[in-house]
Amino acid sequence: MSELPGGEPVTRIGLQLELTRGGDGLQLECRCGHVFGTAGENWKEAAAVRRPELPDTIVVHDDLELVEYLCPACGTAHAVEIKERGEPPLHDIELKGDWNG
Repeated sequence: MSELPGGEPVTRIGLQLELTRGGDGLQLECRCGHVFGTAGENWKEAAAVRRPELPDTIVVHDDLELVEYLCPACGTAHAVEIKERGEPPLHDIELKGDWNG
């Protein structure tokens, strides 16, 4: 993902994740100002990743893993998912409609 300057807020996607309008169009960024990439990209691919150890009382199939996606600039946790090992992050935000207004 490219390094983009921060943009004008459009709407919140989560508590600390925002959709903004930058020079290259819509983008996703952390409230700290770190830009993950354009809205068409999977922001998780530009996030810092942590794979926390699970307590023995939680059993997950060997083919699955718990992954936490963090802002690489400030460390804010933006998402957690359980996915198949070796697979890319789930692309969970798909924007539709006219955002040019």
